[in-house]
Amino acid sequence: LGLVHGFVSSGLFICASGVLYNRFGTRLISYYRGIAQVMPLFSILFFILSLGNCGVPFTLNFVREFISLYGVFERLPLLSVFTSSFIVFSIVYTIYIFNRIAFSESFSKFFEVNISDINKREFFILFILVI
Repeated sequence: LGLVHGFVSSGLFICASGVLYNRFGTRLISYYRGIAQVMPLFSILFFILSLGNCGVPFTLNFVREFISLYGVFERLPLLSVFTSSFIVFSIVYTIYIFNRIAFSESFSKFFEVNISDINKREFFILFILVI
């Protein structure tokens, strides 16, 4: 179960530092606006990795979180409510970050960005981590 977390975390780290930081030269999220229009293939892979981080059904992280919560709920129901709140916080934060990066409006309508989408090497690395 930790293996799946390693794949998703590695993929999100590659998205943040390997792709976005190399293209923009900054780590400030406010500069990564409207990426879905400029880099559609990257946005799709980033979305799938974000869903994996949230643990939605049909991802292996869902199985991990379900088994963990089921085990905690069997032993300590009050603690399961506490741990569930952290999972909900993680989901809300991941969706917020993806929404800010992919779909926010740019600073100005006159601001043009000439940024290329991911190349073959980045695509194959992220695609292997998504599968």
